[in-house]
Amino acid sequence: PLSQKYVCIAPFGNTSLDISDRIVSDVSDYIMKKYGYGIVFLGTKDTSLIKRLTQDYHNVFNLCGKTSLMEMVALLSKSTLMFCTDSGPMHVSCALGVKTVALFTTDRAERWAEKHNCYPVTLGLECSPCVIGKMNCGHKRCLNDIKSESIIETIDLALSKKDIYEDN
Repeated sequence: PLSQKYVCIAPFGNTSLDISDRIVSDVSDYIMKKYGYGIVFLGTKDTSLIKRLTQDYHNVFNLCGKTSLMEMVALLSKSTLMFCTDSGPMHVSCALGVKTVALFTTDRAERWAEKHNCYPVTLGLECSPCVIGKMNCGHKRCLNDIKSESIIETIDLALSKKDIYEDN
């Protein structure tokens, strides 16, 4: 993957905070078609969707469970963009100066999003922050109501700017 431009995607938080297969598929497809970038999947899990995308596309690389922390850092440092959950890899990516589109579901972006290089996507619900399972909200709108289109708009914004705070 290092011979072409690529986007890293780390779709896993804890089990209840994983980015849905629908969103991962939509975002991956959009990035490959619009920008022509490869996709590198990072994380600890390997899913059937990631396996299928790796088989269906020549420029999708599944490195889930196959990288050390330092290898992840090296991959992120050369990537064009990172798409992930509010997680450790988000903080690493932002610290490396990589444009990072981060999905915030059960917590507030203003609490955890990095000040530079981070483009948060959140619904900003009145019940956030919470911990799914402990609050037992029953609706899980923070996960179920996120739309691929809002993430794709944020990806386009991130790729069109140097830093989200440069205009402020």
